[in-house]
Amino acid sequence: MRFPHWVVACGSFLIGGSILAMVYLHHLMGFLSESFTLGEVMLISQGLSILSLEALWMFPSPVPDTRKFGACLQVLVVGIVLVGLLLRPILSKVFDNCVKSSESGAKIEKNIKSWTWSLYFYLLFAAANLLFLLPWLGLIIQENPVIYGLKFMFAFKERVFMMVAWTILVTIAGLVVATTTSSSTVIRKYFHLIAVATFIPGLHYDPELLCLASAGVFFIFIFLEGIRAFKIQPFGSYLYDAFKIFLDEQDSGLIILTHIYLLLGLSLPLWIFSDGEYLKSGEFLPLYSGVLSIGVGDTAASVFGSLLGRHKWTGTKKTLEGTVAAVVSQVFTCYFLQSVLGVRPQGNWLLTLWAIFLTSLLEAFTSQIDNLILPLFMFSLLSIKL
Repeated sequence: MRFPHWVVACGSFLIGGSILAMVYLHHLMGFLSESFTLGEVMLISQGLSILSLEALWMFPSPVPDTRKFGACLQVLVVGIVLVGLLLRPILSKVFDNCVKSSESGAKIEKNIKSWTWSLYFYLLFAAANLLFLLPWLGLIIQENPVIYGLKFMFAFKERVFMMVAWTILVTIAGLVVATTTSSSTVIRKYFHLIAVATFIPGLHYDPELLCLASAGVFFIFIFLEGIRAFKIQPFGSYLYDAFKIFLDEQDSGLIILTHIYLLLGLSLPLWIFSDGEYLKSGEFLPLYSGVLSIGVGDTAASVFGSLLGRHKWTGTKKTLEGTVAAVVSQVFTCYFLQSVLGVRPQGNWLLTLWAIFLTSLLEAFTSQIDNLILPLFMFSLLSIKL
């Protein structure tokens, strides 16, 4: 009581964040130890602890209208993680009794157990959403979350057109997955181009819709990945086979994270500014950090490096030609964003070129999953203002 309020708040945030980060780290490494590198799991644990503390901070009292948007974002992201921790015993049971039993010859018994535990999974997931997440969000925003979401999505005619365009892109991506029988670097990077075609119009015309939609898709991705990884009936086996051909050396654990990291890398700059004025206009270059670094730069480096690369960087599989392609493609994209869409940098264009160059070098030398690392690195550099 003797200390100023901001001192108590900062101290609680730092201590509570450290404890929560260790809890998340323990659960992720204990349950999915082969799916993360140490750098990735530390970054994810710290990010989740910050989001969790912010969610707890605003939990006791309703938020004003200007912060309802950020509350929806936090509940969607933190909620699916908490639901996953809640369902962890069920998922372990499915894995132990169904997946591991495939080596035995008891197919009928295995099938019955698989359907039984899958039913438990769906019932608990529905109960967690209806009895926990929806009431939690409703308490914060002081209205029915479903009605709020519908009003938000159909508030403008332009938003409806945007959602129709996104539906078409998702359908195209789904057809690619359904018809592809073999994978390559070019095929995998095709989804990066789909992401660019989704995010650039969304950032320019309606960044708030894109921000909330990306959080909703993150929620769906985590749910579907649980179904795929543990072969939850009736869709688990189909998803498992459909994603198998797109795996690379970075997907060595139980769960596949590259597509989730791609979504996170593109979305994190928006989520950071979910309650800020920068999200209103879509003309703030750091918001495009994910689009530039992994949607454009990483795609160009992978495609041109695999097709034309001859000179490899020492100690890596990446090529000098790929890095040059990454730099050039990002510079031209920045020129397009400025001249056509009116996007402005935080500092000056010299700093922007320096950020592009350093990010391209990081792409060539990092051992972490670049879909997650590159956007945050570029975002930090693009946010510098001298």
